[in-house]
Amino acid sequence: MLRSLMTMLDPLVEKYLVTAIAPIMKYHEKFYNKLNCFLRDLIDSKGSLPKWFTANFITYARTTLIVPCLLLLARGHRLIPAFIVISVDFGDFLDGVVARYWMDLQKKKDDHDNNKKLKNPSQSGFGE
Repeated sequence: MLRSLMTMLDPLVEKYLVTAIAPIMKYHEKFYNKLNCFLRDLIDSKGSLPKWFTANFITYARTTLIVPCLLLLARGHRLIPAFIVISVDFGDFLDGVVARYWMDLQKKKDDHDNNKKLKNPSQSGFGE
């Protein structure tokens, strides 16, 4: 019985995803691509981020918001938990931007160090 129910629901869900969700996802992707570029430009224009402001920090901060959100929901609040959920979603996006920033910074540093070693082989540790 469950299998026949699932067999009937699958085409309906597929139709819903194709007709209702897919068009929205195009706008969602465009929005987040533009937001990604804006935030990265903003970070780059500031020069650098504090060393403590990492993707892990953002993830930990988002995780700590679970408890107040649940407590507020249990007490019947709706607006503040909704704001918390939206903030957590934005934080999920932001931690990706910040992670790419730190990875790019590390890559630049590694490239600079490698170029320095190539220009001055006596510091490279080779041939000793």
